Amino acid sequence: MTLAMITALLAAVTLLSACGTGRGATGADGAGALADATARSQRSYAQANALLEQGRLDEAIRTYDAAIKLDPKNSAAYENRGIAWMKEKDFYKALKDFE
Repeated sequence: MTLAMITALLAAVTLLSACGTGRGATGADGAGALADATARSQRSYAQANALLEQGRLDEAIRTYDAAIKLDPKNSAAYENRGIAWMKEKDFYKALKDFE
């Protein structure tokens, strides 16, 4: 066996051994991270709703931003942030959130 073949075999073995280690953002670890981000997004969303009800619009918007960053598919956070933007009379941003 030549040195090039041995190097190629070692590279292949290393690559294959890393495939099942769970080091990536897939598999059970990835699902757990996604569930954690979704749960944190829901907590931020609930906190933002409370701030919105108290009329603390700037804080509510920032907290909705955090919820959306954690879970970009959180449509309720977009909708309620749009309501906050309407109360701020920023209708352009409200419209973007309602789209």
